[in-house]
Amino acid sequence: MNEGKATRPLSKPTGPLSKPTGPLLDPKNDYVFKRLFTQAPELLVSLINAIRDRESPIASLEILNPSIDPQTLSGKHIVLDVLAVDVEGRRFNVEMQVQRHRAWGSRSLYYLAKLLSGQLKSGEGYESLRPVVGIHIMDFDYFKEQEVIHAVDAFSGTDRVASEQYVWCFALRDRDQPQITMGEELQLHFLELPKALRVLSSRPRAKTLRASPEVRSGDAGLVSTNFASALAFWVNFLKRWQEDQVMSSMDHPPVQKALNMLRAMSADEIEQQFAFERERALLIEQMELHAARAEGEAAGEAAGILKGKALGLDEGEAAGLKKALARMIASGMPEAQARQILGLGA
Repeated sequence: MNEGKATRPLSKPTGPLSKPTGPLLDPKNDYVFKRLFTQAPELLVSLINAIRDRESPIASLEILNPSIDPQTLSGKHIVLDVLAVDVEGRRFNVEMQVQRHRAWGSRSLYYLAKLLSGQLKSGEGYESLRPVVGIHIMDFDYFKEQEVIHAVDAFSGTDRVASEQYVWCFALRDRDQPQITMGEELQLHFLELPKALRVLSSRPRAKTLRASPEVRSGDAGLVSTNFASALAFWVNFLKRWQEDQVMSSMDHPPVQKALNMLRAMSADEIEQQFAFERERALLIEQMELHAARAEGEAAGEAAGILKGKALGLDEGEAAGLKKALARMIASGMPEAQARQILGLGA
């Protein structure tokens, strides 16, 4: 978690949505994500309630780790999570992840268990423990569709609807009677962004639904099927933030505020630099891990690995670097700077 001194405060957005003057930073960049949601805890409340829509909504949060040490942004295996507590003392640990790592489930449970056990001080009883809720927003499919279908078939033999599930909640429940739980002390939520966008986009856009008061659009209270829930607004923001037409159609105040803040942040040169530094660190880490797995080599200096690969790329490696280059440019980094980082020619 590696928190330290705070970065420069982000200016608060005011007025209506303004037209962007340059490329927007990617809100899925975990540095950008943390800056947005720690500067405006009410946005984190909206996001958490949208993901946990079957649970009692939370009204407010206090951010426990709002600061970021710029020196950690280029470090390896740094987790820029958001830790918050509500008025009932429940702790929420929210992470944005764009890369899938090995032993992901074990890692998630380990951090959640640490949050639970770390509450007790010397002499305190177990009854003082408050629930901990982990929320992982992932820009990849954690559960493969065929694996889900196979598991559902094995359990019920008929229900295939779960193959489209993109929000998951794990808790301590009895296998045969899942309504019986061991309490709410541990709860882990996954949101698979690519799958969520696919499912939402596959539904008819012409049909309209009457939304709940929180997500109504306009005086008529009607929204397209794509934006029929608060979560749909957030999924579209996180995945389609660069599409002006989509963003202008989302009349959802929390997303509007998040977009204004993102625009203000994207116009700040210091924030841009921090975001680029974080993007580069994650890319280098990903390339190192790929090289170690694919070739069995010990990971060396990331810049040396990238330049070495650039001298003798096979088709797969070339495609990987091309994708990485496109992603860095899409995040707002100048192409020349991205090519320099990757060790590619002009």
